[in-house]
Amino acid sequence: MIYRLITFGSYGQWIAAIVVAIASFVSGTYLGWPGSALPKIRDGSAGFTLTDDEQSWMVALSSIGSFFSPIPCGYLMDRIGRKSTLLIFDAVKLVSWIILVYSETVVPIYIARFLSGFWGGVEYTVVLIYICEISEPRLRGTLGTLSELMMFSGVCYESIIAHLPYRTIAACSAIPAIVLFVGLLLIPESPYFYLMRGNREAATEVVKYLRGSCKPEDMDMMENAVKEQLNNNGTFAEIFSSTVNLKALLIVQCLKIVIGSSSIILLMAYSSVILPDSWVSAQNGFTVLSTGWVVTGVFACSIMDKINRRTFLFVSSFGTLVPVASTAIWFYLRDKTSIDTTTTTWVPLVMLFIAGLFETAGIFNVPNVVKGEIFPINIKSKASAICCMTTFLSQMCLRLSTLILTKKN
Repeated sequence: MIYRLITFGSYGQWIAAIVVAIASFVSGTYLGWPGSALPKIRDGSAGFTLTDDEQSWMVALSSIGSFFSPIPCGYLMDRIGRKSTLLIFDAVKLVSWIILVYSETVVPIYIARFLSGFWGGVEYTVVLIYICEISEPRLRGTLGTLSELMMFSGVCYESIIAHLPYRTIAACSAIPAIVLFVGLLLIPESPYFYLMRGNREAATEVVKYLRGSCKPEDMDMMENAVKEQLNNNGTFAEIFSSTVNLKALLIVQCLKIVIGSSSIILLMAYSSVILPDSWVSAQNGFTVLSTGWVVTGVFACSIMDKINRRTFLFVSSFGTLVPVASTAIWFYLRDKTSIDTTTTTWVPLVMLFIAGLFETAGIFNVPNVVKGEIFPINIKSKASAICCMTTFLSQMCLRLSTLILTKKN
């Protein structure tokens, strides 16, 4: 294995976590791609046009693809490994970008977006599990927030390349997926997967790469934890039959619905076409928003293990509510009344920027950390898959409702 030729001492787990978190960067590119592509599709510079319905379905199909992938992905990663699962579906993601580069009709675009969404469900399921399995408890919270930070970085990357020609955007969007594929070849599989297969020697080599050393007692502790998990492997029925497990599921489900219905989910796809031109153009406004999300993601990463989760989530929710409500009122006044709003076109960008800071910090990060902490080990993978599906179902409903409202208007 290539990783045995290179060592980073105690920083090995940082290297592995950052490489795997690039998978979230790849997800950010497919989430942000409509924000870059829609203006060019609408003005015809892409070389083709789509109807409003086709544009909405193009955006919504990614959520539909994501909804169907977590459960089969959960079974697959336990059979071939976490890293191998990401490698296979990263190749599928590359295929979707190739399709978008050469497509000028709606059906291939739909297929590419569905495949992108399928990748998103795989990444959302595997990345956090891999990071939790390779990191020490003292770093787990910090490294666990890397995925959200990288996702927003991927969206920001899309907003930056949005000024390029349409096909060049799709080609540049494939670059992170290529980087991820190469990076995955250079890092080890999760030690937990090797222990699940009874290969203690390989697991020991991995831990040495990740932490610089591996004490026999540490490996004994890890091996016992894996054996306990295998001996008490829970079922989906156990999630719902136990009051404690069901309460934990309902808590995380509510949090995941909030993520899936958040304003940022829509802004990733539509900010470049719904923001009015003000101090900056709508396209540049997309860049401003996504940059703010990245900066706040860095902040959340630095304090996640130093603040009470409930307090952090409350502040984040209230801080998001006020500016989003203010934005809704501005659009209502512009579209439904005779009030002149031409001198206040900066309001949506400023309010949504403030909302994004609060939303990124807590609403997008706390639920993922809670999900890793609240479920017993024997049902964690299955409960996590259900919660992932809830997130994508919420996204799907949000985007399809956007389609319906657009048709009514």
